[in-house]
Amino acid sequence: MDHVSSAVDKMRRKLKILILSDVYYPTPGGVSEHIYNFAMNMRNRGHRVVIVAPRGLGKKKSPDGDFDVIRAGKAIPFRANKSVAKVTAGLRVYWEVKDIIRNYDWDVIHTHGPFAPVMPMLGQKFDSRASLIGEHVTAKIATFHASYRKVLPYEIFKAYLKKPFSKIDGLIAVSEEAKKSVEQYFEGDFAIIPNGVNSEFFNPELKRIENFDSSDFNIFFAGRFDPRKGVNYLVKSFYFILKFVPNAKLWIGGGDRYRKLGLDLIMARLKAKNHEIAKRVEYLKFIPFSQLPRYFKSADVFCSPAIGGESFGIVLIEAMSCGTPVVASDIPGYREVVSDGKDGLLFRPKDIKDLAKKIVFLAQNPEVRKKMGFAGREKVLAKYSWDKVTDIIENYYYDILIQKSHE
Repeated sequence: MDHVSSAVDKMRRKLKILILSDVYYPTPGGVSEHIYNFAMNMRNRGHRVVIVAPRGLGKKKSPDGDFDVIRAGKAIPFRANKSVAKVTAGLRVYWEVKDIIRNYDWDVIHTHGPFAPVMPMLGQKFDSRASLIGEHVTAKIATFHASYRKVLPYEIFKAYLKKPFSKIDGLIAVSEEAKKSVEQYFEGDFAIIPNGVNSEFFNPELKRIENFDSSDFNIFFAGRFDPRKGVNYLVKSFYFILKFVPNAKLWIGGGDRYRKLGLDLIMARLKAKNHEIAKRVEYLKFIPFSQLPRYFKSADVFCSPAIGGESFGIVLIEAMSCGTPVVASDIPGYREVVSDGKDGLLFRPKDIKDLAKKIVFLAQNPEVRKKMGFAGREKVLAKYSWDKVTDIIENYYYDILIQKSHE
C-alpha cells in the first residue's frame, strides 16, 4: 500500500509534455483550438508543454501567448472526408522530430490524429532517450478527433498500422462518434474525453456587435465552406424562413475565396432576380477569433447545417457558452452535444424545410430561446469548460503513467 502511495505521489509531479500534430495554428479549426487551449491550461498549472507542428502556408500567426511551439516542415492541404486536411512535408522533418523526442526526457508524448502520415506517426515511432534505457517512464497518448465511415488508406494499410497503434499507452476519443469511427479498424480501451471551450472568453455578458440590429431576428453561421459544413442548405432554407419571419437576417462568417464559390453562385442568382433574400444575407468573410464570441452573443440563434463527418462540434459549445440557442443537423457528433428541445433543436440533415421550421419556431418563441440559451450555458459550465476538461486529461496522464510504472 505504501509502495502504491509513493508511486502516485512520484507520478503526480509537474510533467514534461510533447504534443505533435499535423494541424495547428495558423490553420484554424477544432483540432488547433483543442491543442492550444489544453496546452495553455496545462502551462498555467506549471507543466512544461511543447507543441511540434508544421508551418502554415499563410501569414497568419498563432494566438498571442502561444510559446514553446517548434515548427518542422510545412502544412500541405489535400482533400479528405468532404473537407480539407493537412499533411506535413519537408526533407528534414523525420530527423527533426527524432531529435526533439530523443534528446529530452518527456513524461508524455501526445499525438493528435494518430494515423496521420507524418507528425503523429513519428511521435509513435520514436522514444525518449531515458525511456529507451529504462531510466524514465514515458506515456504515449493519442487523441482521435475525426468522424468517418470508410477510409481507403486504413483499409489498405491496416496490418501495417497495427504496430504503431499497439505502442499507444492511452487512447482518447473526443466523442462516442470518434470512437466508433476508429474502432472500425482498431479496437482498444478508449477514454471518452470531450472537447472544451474557454467559458470565460465565450460568455453571455459580452457587448453586442453594433451591426446586429436588435429589431432583426439574427441567424448566425460561422465555419469553413467545406461541402460537409452545409452552409448552402442554410442559404436555401432562408427563403422559407423569410416567409414567416420577414425581419430575419442571416449572417455568414468564415470560408475563403476558393471554397466560397458555391455560396457566391447562389447569391449571384438571387441578386439577378432581385430576390429579397439577397438583401437579408450578409457575408462577414473572415472573423477575427478575438471578436467571434461577440458574434455568438449578438445572434438570436446559431445554426450549423453540417451534413456529416463531424465528431463533436466545438462551434456548438462556443455558441452555447455565450447563451445562444443552437439549431444543428441531427448527425451523430452533434447529437452528443445538443439535447434536442433543451439547449437547442436538431433538424434532419439536408432538409431545408425542416431546418426552416426549427428556426421559425425559435423566432416565434422568445421565451423558449431564453430557456435554451440558459440551459446551454449551464451545460458548458458543468461539462465542457476547459478547466474541467483539462482536469480529466491531466488525471488520465497520471493514471497511464502509474500503470506504466508497474509494468
